[in-house]
Amino acid sequence: MKLDKSQWKVLGVVMLCGVAAALASYYLAPKSFEGSRADQISEAAYAAHPDDPIAGAKASTEALRREFKNTVEEGSARKMAASVFLGYYVKNVYAIPAVCAERGVQLTSYPEHFSRFNSAPLEMARRFLDVEALAADLRGDLSAARKELDRVTAMQKSDLRQVCVLLQESGEDIASGSTFATLAPEIYATLMNDS
Repeated sequence: MKLDKSQWKVLGVVMLCGVAAALASYYLAPKSFEGSRADQISEAAYAAHPDDPIAGAKASTEALRREFKNTVEEGSARKMAASVFLGYYVKNVYAIPAVCAERGVQLTSYPEHFSRFNSAPLEMARRFLDVEALAADLRGDLSAARKELDRVTAMQKSDLRQVCVLLQESGEDIASGSTFATLAPEIYATLMNDS
């Protein structure tokens, strides 16, 4: 099963959705924006588009972005952007491969290429966060990865193992269309802004 170029970006958008929720659930989010609130916002966005997971993914990402923008304290925007990136990075490099391993698919291509295509924001995130320590804390929770892979599975009318095989077979193409800069340009710009 191969995806065409337009589907690679769609797959990336769906996989981006859990980023903000992961951030809010685990670290650095203001106390007024806790994980349960992020989950409620995300689920409401998906519920508004029950037959269109792509529209749900986009609506979820936008709603969470707006909520974060409203809750970020002055001067902490870059740290928050680094946190959002790290949630996205950990999910794609560690959690998704772990879920696929449970299905007997060893992902090597996708996480390698994902890391390569997202190396600049990772280096910038290291300026604001103890990336390795936070990543170690997040690696064990596979719930966001499972939820996103389930949505991709439904969208592709496939099963989880087939989606994992697709990620392995088309890892470079999917990763190139799933960069943080492409899928979250405003948050990426905030993170990378050196002015």
